[in-house]
Amino acid sequence: MIVTLTLAFLALALPALAAGPMFWDLPGSRPFADCRLEGVTIDGAGRLSPGLVHGRGAELPGGVTWCLVADPRGGILAGTGHEGQIVRIVPEGEPQVFADLEAPEVFCLLPLDDGRILAGCGPEGQVYAVAPDGTAEKIGDAAGQYVWGMAPDPRGGRIWLVSGSPATIQALDLGTGQIGDAVTLPAENALDVLPEQDGSLLVSTQGPGMVYRVTPGSDGEPELLLETAQDEARRLLKGPDGGIYLVALAPADAFGLDGDPEDPDLRRRSVPVVMLPFLKDRDAPRIPRGAVYRIDGDLPGALVWSGDLDLMFATWDDRLGWIAGGGLIKETGLATLYRLDPPAGYSPLTSWEGGDILDILVEPDGGRPAVVVAQANPGRIDWFGNDFKAARTATGPVLDAGKTVAWGRLSWQGEPGPGGLRWSVRTGNRAIPDGGWTDWSKTWRDHDVSLDLPASRYLQWRVEFLGDQPDPVRAHVAAVTVSAFGPNLPPVISEFKQEDVQSVFMGGLMNHRENITRSFRSGLKAEFNRAGGGPEVAPEGRAALGGKVLVFSWKVTDPDDDRLEHTLIYRPWTESPGRFREASKGNGGGVDGWDTSDVPDGLYEVILRVTDAPDNPGHLAHMAISKLGPVRVDNTPPVVSEFEARFKDQGVRLILKAADESSPLAGAMLVLPDGTRERLDPIDRICDSPEEDFDFVYHFDPLRTTQLPAWVRVEVMDLAGNVTAVETDVKSR
Repeated sequence: MIVTLTLAFLALALPALAAGPMFWDLPGSRPFADCRLEGVTIDGAGRLSPGLVHGRGAELPGGVTWCLVADPRGGILAGTGHEGQIVRIVPEGEPQVFADLEAPEVFCLLPLDDGRILAGCGPEGQVYAVAPDGTAEKIGDAAGQYVWGMAPDPRGGRIWLVSGSPATIQALDLGTGQIGDAVTLPAENALDVLPEQDGSLLVSTQGPGMVYRVTPGSDGEPELLLETAQDEARRLLKGPDGGIYLVALAPADAFGLDGDPEDPDLRRRSVPVVMLPFLKDRDAPRIPRGAVYRIDGDLPGALVWSGDLDLMFATWDDRLGWIAGGGLIKETGLATLYRLDPPAGYSPLTSWEGGDILDILVEPDGGRPAVVVAQANPGRIDWFGNDFKAARTATGPVLDAGKTVAWGRLSWQGEPGPGGLRWSVRTGNRAIPDGGWTDWSKTWRDHDVSLDLPASRYLQWRVEFLGDQPDPVRAHVAAVTVSAFGPNLPPVISEFKQEDVQSVFMGGLMNHRENITRSFRSGLKAEFNRAGGGPEVAPEGRAALGGKVLVFSWKVTDPDDDRLEHTLIYRPWTESPGRFREASKGNGGGVDGWDTSDVPDGLYEVILRVTDAPDNPGHLAHMAISKLGPVRVDNTPPVVSEFEARFKDQGVRLILKAADESSPLAGAMLVLPDGTRERLDPIDRICDSPEEDFDFVYHFDPLRTTQLPAWVRVEVMDLAGNVTAVETDVKSR
């Protein structure tokens, strides 16, 4: 009988680390976004290109820089936190305290036409006017605790203030210095205000994230323009084509800042996302995805961009596009500016050792954009531009060969541009570069070089964009490939055994009723069926399917995670065994069968050979060998003796002995002439020994049986699947 075998065993395909060439391709196996970019960006074509260069940085007092505005007299003004200072920074100069306010937090600044600077503060909603000489005068207090934003009325004469909590809008009369009555919105905080030419106001809120149109002096209710999926409608701004856009952050469930649940007056007290870095006494909340919406146009509220970046701020520049930043990258500890690519993409503009990004100011700088970034933890500002002379460098991710290898070549595709590109590498045996790594190698400029390096497990590359590179199209890196060659280690066989049959089940693993399933003591199951085109199997003979197949299992590992192949071979267990014959072969999956249908009964030596040849050329391949024996081949059915059948009390009494030289008996069956089949149990009730005695009475149903049988047949099967059938005439008493 020819059978096929299906085993309940899964082999997982793993990446190979074989001897011979190994390759790392960027982008491909790793994205360029995994690189550390300093003055280098990923352009719209996905290439490394010259980007914003870090010009200078300065640490400011207080630990947090809340806001930035351009100083009409030149330079930049920064509002800081915890010490309530306004700091003035001029080109090439050190930061100077311009004004020292009594309020500890300066959230927003607004230059006035008369040279004064308005400061919106907290935690009591203080508003100050600062004279050009730095003298500060408190004007009053807004209705909310925190003044988050200010904007001049385009018709002149007053400044609109937005604050929270609760969300309020108020007008500051510049003539009288008085703060008017508050308009309250159904939210925790009003974060930004954008006056329109008709005198109405667009106001964005937090808790929840909404955009309202408010008409001052009108008796009507504020008009809800947009309800975002985020909790914080962070900023209103002019964007592409002069349209009005909203930057929204933080869905409502991101904070986990609910108050005491026993408080009957409890309202959900969430806070703007820019406050999150300072909530040190709370579990770190998840900073959610951000989104950009368009407020005006044909489809008000249309989603322009959304993504999975943990953002705190975003803005628009006609030359740079959408620029965004947020918390430090957990994996690197670096601050990172991103370019948002609608509708859902983004790419890093530059990275540096900074803090959490709270504000971004883009200023013209000789026709090129200069980006100034306000940060917290630490409180500092950093400048970035295209004309600074600092190095532009992209440092690749650490490449892991998984073992000590000989590094081969580095090649790259792209254009060097007018200044050229300079490459170098370093290696080590620890996952994070440290003092045990080599220094950066000598540099080169060729597109393809051989790496003369000590054998090691890890490698990192670096490329420097040289000279002033105003045109990112001319200088770029489109792809980087690194190769290595590793010594091959042999596979290791830790276990090799023959599976012991425990039971036989009529039916398949997937409900194929024509098959049978053999269960083994280890928990393994094997399903057997007829080979294609084979003869039909009568139900009474189905149990023999697979009985002549011995199943073996093994455990094997390969230090290189190579793909494996296996072969089972056998020969007689004798003093003169002769040559080996092949039993089976496969992909090294850990289990296989040996069909012994054409093998004489006896004892055999079985050898498992496992090779890593699929991933290693000829002479580099290794083989592991494990031996097993003696293995018994038993294709001889049980022997039935002393079999007799006699009529007794409307039934038939069966007496017989069954024995098998090699295997325990698995069961017996009575077969009547009309096809009736009945299980026979031995005297001890359990058919599990090499020898069993049977004394069994089968009773007929008198209502259904009109003629007693003249003969009966008994089938006896052993655990090896061998079946014997014997018949005898039924004798009278």
